Amino acid sequence: MLGWGSCFQEKFSLVRSDGNKRMEPPCRSWLHCSQAHGALAGEAGSGWPHFSHTSGRGRSLPQPFQKEEGCIMNHRLIRITLILAVFCLAWTTMLWAQEEEQETRIEQKEVPQAVLDAFHKAYPGAEKITFSREEENGQTKYEISFTVKGKKKEVSYAPDGKVLEVEEEIGLEEIPRTIIDLIKSHTTAFKILKAEKITEGDFEGYELKFEYTRKGKTRVREVLFDAQGNKVQQPERGNSENERD
Repeated sequence: MLGWGSCFQEKFSLVRSDGNKRMEPPCRSWLHCSQAHGALAGEAGSGWPHFSHTSGRGRSLPQPFQKEEGCIMNHRLIRITLILAVFCLAWTTMLWAQEEEQETRIEQKEVPQAVLDAFHKAYPGAEKITFSREEENGQTKYEISFTVKGKKKEVSYAPDGKVLEVEEEIGLEEIPRTIIDLIKSHTTAFKILKAEKITEGDFEGYELKFEYTRKGKTRVREVLFDAQGNKVQQPERGNSENERD
């Protein structure tokens, strides 16, 4: 028996306490594993733990180490499963977002003639014109970005030339006073970075991007207001209010 103990001197040491030979693991924290501890404590009175597993050298290993190894493997499997679940969720979300809205820059020759006719009729003095096609919820629309009288503008058209939405850059003096007062009611330390007038069907509003300070942190928000100065959220426009540090 002493010969066996010497083969496992890296794992165990032989001690004498009551005249019987026992095994004591070199790492005391090993005894705190609930499964391993239960197995060792149940065999303590008999002198030697039960053996049922064979090592790489052809000798048996004690059951406590088998159970401890099982605990470690279970924890690893759980960790791997969680990582894969998070990855799959992120990938699915990205694919869903791409399906929801895909915008592609295109050439003028790819734009339907009905769209071009409607655009040139409404904005004969447009400059710096760019075209794009957007697929959203299975519907195709064409966006034309340009400048007119030094201000940026973007108009969305249906393939038949019908105007769907107009976004027009405006100056600070064009923002309704009610909107400025509403922002001031929440914070006085703010700076407007961008302001646009939005027209979509019967809706008319203003989209503001502004910077403000709260609790020592600088934040940026984009908020959509109606013409009366109320915050609104149109389902077809998605989430109209965003906040980031």
